[in-house]
Amino acid sequence: MHYKVGNSLFAANKKLACSGTGANLGFRDIDSSFLELINTKVSEESVAVEFDETKKNYLHPVAGSEAAKIGVGLFLKPTD
Repeated sequence: MHYKVGNSLFAANKKLACSGTGANLGFRDIDSSFLELINTKVSEESVAVEFDETKKNYLHPVAGSEAAKIGVGLFLKPTD
């Protein structure tokens, strides 16, 4: 199998790919070479989210953040 992941951000994940079920936490690492990352960034940092309900980007990445710059979030476009 081969998957293309485009215009995305993997944030605060320790692994890109694992196998197992969540119920018993029986995860095992697997090789992530089946993922083709296109215009996708991997960051150890969490994504800061806007919690001010009066702002247009409520529950989306904070304006000016790396996530906002690449357009992470539903119905958003990159700001650069």
